[in-house]
Amino acid sequence: FIEFNADKGEYTGALELSFDKIVSFKALAIISTKLPDGSKGYSMLILFTAEGFHPVPLGLGFELTGLGGLVGLNRTAKIDILRQGIKTNSLKSILFPENVVANAARIISDLRQVFPATNKDTLVICPVLQISWGPESLVNLEMGVLIDTSFAGFAIFGVIKAVFPDKEKPVLQLQVNFVGVLDLEEGKLTFNASLYDSRLLTLTLLGDFGLYISWGADNNFLLSAGGFHPSVDQEDLPAELKNMQRLTISLLSGENPRATLQGYLAITTNSVQFGARVELYAASGGFNVFGYVAFDTIFRSLNDLEISYEAGLALRRNTNVLMGIRVKGVLAGTEPWDLRGSGSISFFFFSISVPFHARWGSARDLIAALTEDLTEVLRQEIARDNNWSAAIPANKSLHVSIRKLESVGDSQVIHPFGVLTFSQTVLPLNMKIQKFGSKLPKDADRFVLEMTDADLTPDTTIEQFAAGNFLVLTDTEKLSRPSFEPMSSGFRITGSSLLKSPMPVDKSVTYEFSYLGRKRNGRVTRNPYSYNGGMFKTNSKAGAISRSSLSHTQTQPSVNAPMQVAIESDHFAIANTNDLKLYEAGMVSASYTEVLEVYNELVKTQPGLKERLQIVSGYELNLN
Repeated sequence: FIEFNADKGEYTGALELSFDKIVSFKALAIISTKLPDGSKGYSMLILFTAEGFHPVPLGLGFELTGLGGLVGLNRTAKIDILRQGIKTNSLKSILFPENVVANAARIISDLRQVFPATNKDTLVICPVLQISWGPESLVNLEMGVLIDTSFAGFAIFGVIKAVFPDKEKPVLQLQVNFVGVLDLEEGKLTFNASLYDSRLLTLTLLGDFGLYISWGADNNFLLSAGGFHPSVDQEDLPAELKNMQRLTISLLSGENPRATLQGYLAITTNSVQFGARVELYAASGGFNVFGYVAFDTIFRSLNDLEISYEAGLALRRNTNVLMGIRVKGVLAGTEPWDLRGSGSISFFFFSISVPFHARWGSARDLIAALTEDLTEVLRQEIARDNNWSAAIPANKSLHVSIRKLESVGDSQVIHPFGVLTFSQTVLPLNMKIQKFGSKLPKDADRFVLEMTDADLTPDTTIEQFAAGNFLVLTDTEKLSRPSFEPMSSGFRITGSSLLKSPMPVDKSVTYEFSYLGRKRNGRVTRNPYSYNGGMFKTNSKAGAISRSSLSHTQTQPSVNAPMQVAIESDHFAIANTNDLKLYEAGMVSASYTEVLEVYNELVKTQPGLKERLQIVSGYELNLN
């Protein structure tokens, strides 16, 4: 297949060449003689594969059955379009396409969308391979590794197919399309997968899977199979995990009657979420029977969970309920347990609804049994050697080598220029702790480390903590707050500020000449020789000292160097609502939780400030 589009200045083509029982070659190409802005230029995209050759054993029953690759010049990769391909199955157009001549138009259209032309000098490389396992290739993997020079990272995508127990009479047929992306520029790792054309006997299988890990500006961790709890606002989720399809099994084939089972499981740093829903539908003569049972569960901790439940059965005319029964409510616990909800019965134009509420269990028993001595927890962290470190600052250049010291027991050896650091990741400091995981503080709930030596001025160390492990949050706060926040974890002491040095002393330097290899009766000059000061400065620029990596000549910025650019990390502050100016000095922190605690204390002691103050991002502060 070959085609030329004069308006676009684009050549497209496809080729399939097979040697019976030897090898099969497939190739597609897109060559453009115009850039996207219409200017003269070129871009090229070539896809080629080789299949059908004798399998190459890889060990453990795996065999290499196909090889290929994709190369693009002045082309870029659209990761979001590639990710959409897991649901449309357009990944096949990039991996090992079938019937390339007959399907050339569709395959080339998919390639254009995923790898559009660009005006920049970019290169796209994507090797692909095909691996099978088991007799008659019961499990088949097609995978590609995508590298784009305009993207700081790479992507791995592919298709996994499995048929059991055999291809002729399959009981289980699975196809999982997946895309994983490592983005070094934004600091995140994502993985998306979707079931496609999968069945258990005659039952259709559907569902999405997703993983999101971020360590850049927004520290976050999300893992989901089938989506999230209904109370989660889709706008609060990253784009890679929005609108995920529930894990679904169609218990009856067809639309009428139909029965479906749906479920999901999600894990975040603040909660565990899971739920299920069963629906039954049958229609005849304009009437239908519709029934369902559903529950949604969210765990905040082992003793703090909420289960929303709902069930109903109705006889309907289209969507109008003629007769029906319905029960819905919420079970919260664990101590005390709280059950509330309502039950209703509908009969044509008549309906009765009855609410119910019950509580059981003792909160006092829970407090007595589920408490943690946080003072002892912190004491153990202080005694842990791994939480202490003594290092030399990176900007301190030593002119001598330091011998490595052997172990000196429980003591820490610190260089005079060194920095002593204590930092732990178990308990945030300088804030009120409402809970510790699934337990409550036994006695103390706020910890501050202070120096008893007035000469020492420590700095605060920061670590990332999950606020949901230490604060009692509502569902909205639990799901919308950042997964990790920077909080106080310890202290850092620099002792170099206490060092003292004597006054500098000027001293003249004289030299004595001595000649190597002089004649035995040669003249020896022993008179001292004073080195000219001007000559010393001139010659020292080419000397060994000036060429040292520690020399100011080597470390000073070039006069032609551009100005340094620094990006501040996001922070939070308490500001006036009328002018967005900082309310008081020092009410700024990198942690939203720490600023919120200060705000709550202000409002508690001075209720009138509630309408006058607000928490804003540091970038919103009015600095004028």
